[in-house]
Amino acid sequence: MLIWSWPLSIEFGAALTSFLHGVNLVFHEAGHILLPPFGPLLTALGGSLTQIAVPLLCLVALARHGDRFGASVALW
Repeated sequence: MLIWSWPLSIEFGAALTSFLHGVNLVFHEAGHILLPPFGPLLTALGGSLTQIAVPLLCLVALARHGDRFGASVALW
């Protein structure tokens, strides 16, 4: 994880070429598609909300099953 994180922390724009950018982008865009029934504000905020909520849900689920490594990756 350090090998993936290091270039992201020292080079501006490196996140756009990272493997994890594609994974995170799917969560972000899904929020805009899932939240329109709750109004225009949540539709606009939906990308950021799901981008944060999905990894946190994974963290909680993995931690409850005792998978400390998986939970730490979700937190990262």
